[in-house]
Amino acid sequence: DNCGQGGLQYSFSPDFSSPSMTIGCREQLQGLVEMTVYVRDAAGNTSMCLVDQLVPPHPESETCDCDNEHLELGDQIPADDYKASGTIVSTGQVASGDTVMLKAAELITLQPGFTAVAGSYFAARIDSCGTAAGSEGVSQEETSPESRAEENQEQKDITITNLEAWPNPFGGQLNVGFELTRSASIDLALTAIHGGRTSMLLSGVQMAEGNHQLTVDGSRLPAGVYVLTLKAGNERVITRVVRVH
Repeated sequence: DNCGQGGLQYSFSPDFSSPSMTIGCREQLQGLVEMTVYVRDAAGNTSMCLVDQLVPPHPESETCDCDNEHLELGDQIPADDYKASGTIVSTGQVASGDTVMLKAAELITLQPGFTAVAGSYFAARIDSCGTAAGSEGVSQEETSPESRAEENQEQKDITITNLEAWPNPFGGQLNVGFELTRSASIDLALTAIHGGRTSMLLSGVQMAEGNHQLTVDGSRLPAGVYVLTLKAGNERVITRVVRVH
């Protein structure tokens, strides 16, 4: 403004209707946000500039896109972080110069056709969707004897052990075996990786402590990769099985 800096207006929209900007969860996950700022002087002259703003991560930003239980990524995969509370399947391509990161709680499957082109950066990790990436320092409570005792007790309270499925790959029948360290209400599901179709094998069945085995009729299932999920309360154990013709 040749007449001085008085009366300047700032906005995030060209019509000067947005004096503020809401930073969403995705932007907070990225950390660095490019903002377009519009400036208008008292005479009505306008201009704009691009400003890079570093946004501190929000505590909930780690789970902002974790509401998807199953993700399928094909064709050209845009540079981004992809997260799922269950599984991710990809047949797509990561272009040179792009960064693609996958994070799923149960299983990540890179099928034939998936390519990370030279010059790209690709990473995949099996982890809980809501697990934050590292923390600075450890509190006294976390390292106290009482805290360690609680962790040891949680390990003793594990209900499900030794989940097995055979033969794998399987054709007509699939045998499933597992051990319970105490009686519990059990859910057992078989989920197709490609398409996400789920077959409930057991639902809310009370089982006693000890070893258990059952046979699943898979003769009508399409060929493909499946995730076998066994649940008892808040515990969940998974294993991958393959159905062949």
